[in-house]
Amino acid sequence: MVIAFLAIIVTGLAVVAPAAYLFELPRKIKMSADQYFVVQTIYLGWWTVGLLLPIAIGTNIALALEVGINTLPSWLALTAAALLVANLVIFVVWTRPVNAITKNWAVRLENWRGLRRQWEFSHAANAGVTVLAFCFAALAALYSTTRRKGAVTTRRWACPRHLRRRVPGSGYPVRERLSCNPRRSQPTDGSRRGRW
Repeated sequence: MVIAFLAIIVTGLAVVAPAAYLFELPRKIKMSADQYFVVQTIYLGWWTVGLLLPIAIGTNIALALEVGINTLPSWLALTAAALLVANLVIFVVWTRPVNAITKNWAVRLENWRGLRRQWEFSHAANAGVTVLAFCFAALAALYSTTRRKGAVTTRRWACPRHLRRRVPGSGYPVRERLSCNPRRSQPTDGSRRGRW
């Protein structure tokens, strides 16, 4: 449960910076050179926000391992991690070269408009990829609360604890269809108990 919570929180925090770039895009793409180069100075030091990406990748992989390989939550968590890796690839291939050429927008080159377009749209793409990663991480966390590694339970919250049968030695409820009336519950293992 803690890893699922961390996966949602850290991946959500990783969305903040790309989303800020995306929301600024319509106004910034129309700025003059003087305005644009002044605005770009506010991003000095934002590299620290990028440190959330490896942490988010790690927590999503940890969530996938915690819920068990080859389950729906594990595939969702691994997809979130893969999307976060795609974010890093987009940054390394399209964004970082522009930062290097312009020395973090301290040098104004003749083709600054093309560089601006590449820089802005690579961040917009990262925003989309990171939002998708957050969606997959949230779904993985939600599904992981109903299916844990080794558990074969469905809707454990549907009935009080005293109505659930337990598999000996496992600590997990057996998969059964229960109503909250003990006389109307019936396990799915073929045996009948009470009236259905």
